[in-house]
Amino acid sequence: FITTIARVVERQRIKSGVPLDGPIHLRRRAPNRLSVYDPVTRAEFGLSSFGKDNIAAFAALLTDVPEL
Repeated sequence: FITTIARVVERQRIKSGVPLDGPIHLRRRAPNRLSVYDPVTRAEFGLSSFGKDNIAAFAALLTDVPEL
């Protein structure tokens, strides 16, 4: 799932004609809500609709997110 989101960000960057490299930010938007933010294109992708297992894959990357 993480790779899928990375591909979505890459596709957005290609579409926008911007460099493919650069950071992607994982944000905790509210308790139990995570999103991926691309500062290059300013696109934000909410993760709440992808199910608990997929959210947990991202949450595992953060140390300050309670178990989801």
